Amino acid sequence: MREIKFRAWMDEAKYMVYFTLFDKPENVFQSDFIMQYTGLKDKNGKEIYEGDIVKYKIMTPEGTLLKIEWAYGRYQAWDFKAWERGYYDAYLDLSELGQIQEGHIMPCLEVIGFIYENPELVEDKP
Repeated sequence: MREIKFRAWMDEAKYMVYFTLFDKPENVFQSDFIMQYTGLKDKNGKEIYEGDIVKYKIMTPEGTLLKIEWAYGRYQAWDFKAWERGYYDAYLDLSELGQIQEGHIMPCLEVIGFIYENPELVEDKP
């Protein structure tokens, strides 16, 4: 069974607060950015949350950057460069990205940042 955990990015102070439904800090709902844990971990055992930017090394040798989102009723990885590579559908179902190993680990994914602290990872570069 998946743990129900959250995190909130406190934009003004530039820090992250991690919490569950039972131990949430009082100020956490002042955040505009509350993200839920997907129940999966990357190849290094790091928990994957909504808003994370992950590197997916199956599609290209250097790796493709994907943003984790809740879309179409499930967690998806959004390929924000899909159109540039000629793909029509930019959403990839997390469960279809690769074999999920024991401990809910996705060996094909590596968390390299998240959108509020590392927006440069998802911005278009000239």
